[in-house]
Amino acid sequence: MMPHTRQNNWKAELTVIGPYALVLYNSLKLEEPANPERSLVKLSVEGNVLKISFESKDFNALRASIMSYLKWIYVSEKILNEIA
Repeated sequence: MMPHTRQNNWKAELTVIGPYALVLYNSLKLEEPANPERSLVKLSVEGNVLKISFESKDFNALRASIMSYLKWIYVSEKILNEIA
């Protein structure tokens, strides 16, 4: 029989400050995870500040979610800077 191990809750928060916060929020809102059991993501925006909160019981799922959102932000900012 396996010994009982304590389940961790992993959390992280990412803050993006800039003129495109609302545009990024509207774009990223479409990407919220379809499987919230593995990783929960909450987005909020106030003025030029976008906050993304991550929570997961699985560290690898948390890391994957953070990396996905960072890539989407990076690509979106590059596109916005090109067309602005």
